[in-house]
Amino acid sequence: MDNTKTESANELSANESSTNKQSANEQWGCVESLLERWLIERQDLITLYCRVSSSVSFCKDSTTIERQLKHFCQLLLDYVSAGHFEVYEELFKEAYEFKDTHCVTAQSFYEKVQETTEKSLQFNDSINELDFASVKLDHLYNSLSRLGESIELRFEFEDKLIDQLHIKHKGLVA
Repeated sequence: MDNTKTESANELSANESSTNKQSANEQWGCVESLLERWLIERQDLITLYCRVSSSVSFCKDSTTIERQLKHFCQLLLDYVSAGHFEVYEELFKEAYEFKDTHCVTAQSFYEKVQETTEKSLQFNDSINELDFASVKLDHLYNSLSRLGESIELRFEFEDKLIDQLHIKHKGLVA
């Protein structure tokens, strides 16, 4: 009788382990797809940043610059929002599914990303308040340049988050 109970407990434990592994594998696959789409958005953001920077440097038409900057800001806010409200949440959920202990380290990266979010939001607000008819382009270019440095730092910390909370699990996925 005790043998039967032990076998049942072992089967239950094996089934539970298999279910946990399947859940972790599914989470990894979902995060992988999400990251692929999000990193394409990142590439689009970089491309538009370069185009806007070039326009601010060489174009004298304030209407064109305003239109491009507002489009860039919208893409920037979409990218930042997707990070905070989708990607990072799913990365930490994946780490939980894999019973990962690197969440504390990753949390410090997340805090650095949050600092760059504030700079992105401030830039967006400043663009929305800007009178493009009277703006000095060299001031605008300097603001855009500082934002570019912040975005570059953001990408660096996002890549560290992805590495710590996703890429390292690739070998665990069957």
